[in-house]
Formats: sequence, structure tokens, C-alpha cells
Amino acid sequence: MLLEDGNSSLFEENQAYFDSLEALYGNHKSIPDKFKPQILLVLSHFPELENVPIEFVIRETFAPLSAFPNIGTLFLGGEKRKFQVIISSRSNEYMEPILLRNLPFNAQMGVLGHELSHIVDYLHLSWMELIAVALNYGVIPKYRAWMEKKTDLITIEHGLGWDLYSYYKYARSLASNTPEANWANDYYLHYNEVLFEMQKRTAYNEYFLPNTLFKSRNLGR
Repeated sequence: MLLEDGNSSLFEENQAYFDSLEALYGNHKSIPDKFKPQILLVLSHFPELENVPIEFVIRETFAPLSAFPNIGTLFLGGEKRKFQVIISSRSNEYMEPILLRNLPFNAQMGVLGHELSHIVDYLHLSWMELIAVALNYGVIPKYRAWMEKKTDLITIEHGLGWDLYSYYKYARSLASNTPEANWANDYYLHYNEVLFEMQKRTAYNEYFLPNTLFKSRNLGR
């Protein structure tokens, strides 16, 4: 789903629609009002998370967004676990432009979808596997890259490919003149790789034609 930036009236005009989304996908969720429309729209792409308790928390932290199981429920399985998605309210000068509040709407959808895709992945892991993930992620760069790109693929599979494309293109445009920009290329799909992966999936067929990159769409190439 693509929405034009600046459509703040969209939510008031479609309040009944968002109320229905909350009734369907807001179960066992704690969602801050500031990002409720974006979060509800993204949750609608993840029906397997319908009954999974997830708390979306806004607080100051270095990473723009992160998702992880609540430590007190780590030893429980599947949907019995509780999860948190941390949305940073403030970071350092380099990260500040890509905090959720500073992103275009579709880019917000893309990065939120990426974090929920982490939770989808975590649902199928035992507590020992989750601990191994945390340890490997922190000390093995190749493992981190594999995990993050796998998570990008889960996001694309859930129908948020265009939103992920928007996020990566926007984030890289901001970081293109800084030496720190290389970390994004090391650990996550490039936006052109997102397009490539979308072309391989029938859910996106309507946007692509043979021998062309994509059908009519204003993506600011």
C-alpha cells in the first residue's frame, strides 16, 4: 500500500477503517498514538502476529528501531512470548535523520515491516536458538548480514516490498556522502536488490513487465 506524504487528513477521513484494523490486528498490542496508523497498516500484513503480544515503546536509544522478545517470556514458546519494538525518540547526529518520526510515510511502513519480520522469525525459535542468535549477531558480521537480509526477504514476502524499497532508497540518499553509509550496504539489501526480489514473486507481477525494470510508477529513479 502506497500513501502520499502529507496526507494527515487521511486518518481522520478513514477513522472507521483504522478502527476496524485495530479490532482485527490490535489484539494484545500496545501502540503509541503517534504512530498508530502506520503500525496498524503494517500489522495487517502479518496475520500470524494477530494474537502475539507486542509492545511498541518510544524511548531514546541509538538504533532507530529494534525488536526482541521480552526477557521474562524468553523461555516460553511461540505466541506465548511477549515482544517489544523499540522506536527511538533521539539518537546521535548520524542516526537522527532516519528515526521513524523523520521518515516519509511509506519508508516508515517499510522499516516497521522489517522489525515485525524479525518477530515472525523469532516465533519459530527455541530459547536456546534465540540466545545463539543474539550472541552470533553481536560478534559475527557475516551472520548479522545473513540475518538482516533474510529479514528483508520476509518483509518482501509479506507484501511490503515497495515500502522497504522506499525506506532503503531514502536512508541511503541521506547517508550517501558519509563514510558510515557502508554499514547499510554491508548488512541490508540494496534498494535495487529489493526490486530484484520483488520481480521474482508473483504477488508483485502487476508492477513488472518483461524486459523492463517496472511498469509506470513515480519512484524518483
